[in-house]
Amino acid sequence: MKIKTFIGWDIGGSNTKISIIKCNKAKSEVHEIELWHDAGLSKLKKLISDLGTNQNGTYHGITLSGEMCDIFPSRKNGIDTILSFFKKFSSNTYVYSSSGFIKLHKIREHKKVASMNWYSVGEMISKKIDNCIIIDMGSTTTDFIMIKNNTIINKREDDFTGINNDELLYTGFLRSPIYALTDEVRVNMISYKVIPENFSSMADVYQILKIIDIKYDYSSRADRRSKTILNSYKRVARSFGFDFKHNHKKIIEKLCQEIMHIHITKIYRSLRIIIKKNSYKNNNVKIIGLGIGITLIKKMVNKYNMTYINMNTVLKNHPVRFDKKTLIHFPSYAVAYLLREKHE
Repeated sequence: MKIKTFIGWDIGGSNTKISIIKCNKAKSEVHEIELWHDAGLSKLKKLISDLGTNQNGTYHGITLSGEMCDIFPSRKNGIDTILSFFKKFSSNTYVYSSSGFIKLHKIREHKKVASMNWYSVGEMISKKIDNCIIIDMGSTTTDFIMIKNNTIINKREDDFTGINNDELLYTGFLRSPIYALTDEVRVNMISYKVIPENFSSMADVYQILKIIDIKYDYSSRADRRSKTILNSYKRVARSFGFDFKHNHKKIIEKLCQEIMHIHITKIYRSLRIIIKKNSYKNNNVKIIGLGIGITLIKKMVNKYNMTYINMNTVLKNHPVRFDKKTLIHFPSYAVAYLLREKHE
């Protein structure tokens, strides 16, 4: 009997995540591919060509959000361009939508497949737990996926409806610049203004605070220099208008602590809104954290005395073995796993 392999693709604007399920084992990986320039598109095309195969027993499942990049004149054009890279594997390639998988050559309504990576997570987890809110914090965005009575109840259909229903926040654990969170930070009764330029990012803040594991940190820094902690101090200092010196370490660390609290508050405010809108009981609602920002989600839950459920508990007795990378890149895994269910 031929062993089946399922490859889940989550193609974003700045990173492409891949999960491969084979013999009840999963491995996940991430490739930093910035689609907003031609070199990024070429890099993606090569990656797909290298991993793709028409071989019997290998199936590709695709979800994507990279169509939002401004290199494309429209989201439809972005979807068409990205999916065209899979054409030579079309016989065993499926695109994920909220109504199930669609064969690559049968895509007719682009809206059905655009930015649906979050829905794949909800579909998989809704089979395991009846009521919860999943918070998936990636490098760039934070998704709130609501499940009630084993059903996804989000109003979100695209980024526009997601943002305006507080179900999608354009704030992430790595790539978001400090100025996207606040224009000033107060420490010891002194206000420090933030320069609205891409001098630093939240990855620098969390590296300084030692809550980011560098081996899972998959995003480049604002100045494209190395990810040393010294360079993070320099980048954050630049965001406040001064050059770093070693006697600045304590104040920069205090600034970073305050920035983290602002970040947590921003996420919690959106969470409170959707809890109220959807009649969840505030302190009884079960929160599941996913993504590279899972540590921050846990800090928020502890701060506001909420109930947290570990994903390993949710997926107890799960038939596939996976590691921490899978929890960081979960939409690609969810797509691979749901595709496996379809073909079993």
